[in-house]
Amino acid sequence: MKRGLRLLFLALLGYIGLTVAACAVQDRFIYYPDATPIKFTDDAVARGVSITTEDNETLVGYYADASPNCPTLLNFHGNAQHLSGLVPVTRRYGENGVGYLTIAYRGYSGSTGKPSEEGLRKDAEAAYQFLLSEGARPDTIVASGFSLGSSIALGIAADHPVSAVVLGAPFESGTRLGQEMLPILPVGLVAGDTFRSDRLAPQVKAPVLIIHGDQDEIIPPAHSEDLAARFPVPATRIVNEGRRHNTLLDPTYEGQVNAFLAPLFPDCPYLQEPLQ
Repeated sequence: MKRGLRLLFLALLGYIGLTVAACAVQDRFIYYPDATPIKFTDDAVARGVSITTEDNETLVGYYADASPNCPTLLNFHGNAQHLSGLVPVTRRYGENGVGYLTIAYRGYSGSTGKPSEEGLRKDAEAAYQFLLSEGARPDTIVASGFSLGSSIALGIAADHPVSAVVLGAPFESGTRLGQEMLPILPVGLVAGDTFRSDRLAPQVKAPVLIIHGDQDEIIPPAHSEDLAARFPVPATRIVNEGRRHNTLLDPTYEGQVNAFLAPLFPDCPYLQEPLQ
């Protein structure tokens, strides 16, 4: 009996130690920043920008102005993306008259600081205010986010007026996703209420598009299905067959986004044309 109690006590100590260790390194499970500074390649369409946050971090980004009658997509990337991968997207939209701003979160791609949920939300706020300072009207701004960025985009749409919201492979909450990934640990205790998109969704009044891959191995499609049910206005949800997490963002995805935005911006020529 004593031996059994001793083993139980040791197992409990081990579990507590594992939980404490997970708490100490939890950010390493969320953020995978590539801090390599991006080399700006400004041209007539897209230009590198520098944005200062309210807590004095400096963010790098790429920005293309919108033509009259066209929207501006305010894009928030995933947890392991480098800004250089989004330069071609920025330029492609800009060449066709659609505005596009994508920022590198603090700690990513040469932006200063260290990532955290509070910090990323400050980054998003600074990006939204930058667009207003550039003359963009709230009713022309589309909050767009992929994976981790989906929750950041939802935060902007919950706090500010936007014309629409586009979410790629969103999760219902970071807490739920973490518990599914680490079922043996009390993730709610370790991480607290993390990236609670489920609490932000009811505050969003703009139309919402959700796109998910049916083979997503990182964020199960059930997350976006449950999240879609939380919006006050029914969300449009598309599930792309054969797409995994890192193969979702392809020309099909971009075409679906454009088709969703087309009726909202009927005088924007690019959005009225099928994507080639």
